[in-house]
Amino acid sequence: NTPLTGHNLSLSGGTAGATYFVGLGYLYQQGLLKSINNNRYNLVANLQITPTKTTTVALTLNGFNSVIQRPQTDFSLFSTNLWRPTSALQFSNGLLA
Repeated sequence: NTPLTGHNLSLSGGTAGATYFVGLGYLYQQGLLKSINNNRYNLVANLQITPTKTTTVALTLNGFNSVIQRPQTDFSLFSTNLWRPTSALQFSNGLLA
């Protein structure tokens, strides 16, 4: 078992003409080895304004930053797990495979 911890904080409120929501999150996940871990920070922000009965203006922001710590290795068990199926394969000269 590896440690996993997460914390979230959210604020919301507003009036009849404007509402808001802000959410912050933090996730820490340790890997199977102590030299591997992940720190992830999340942000969600929503703002909705209704200036007239027929008009609504909304703004939504979502983002995250993930800091992954892992050892540098050559082609091995670690590096084979780093390739993602959405990553394009490339030859050493830069051309796509």
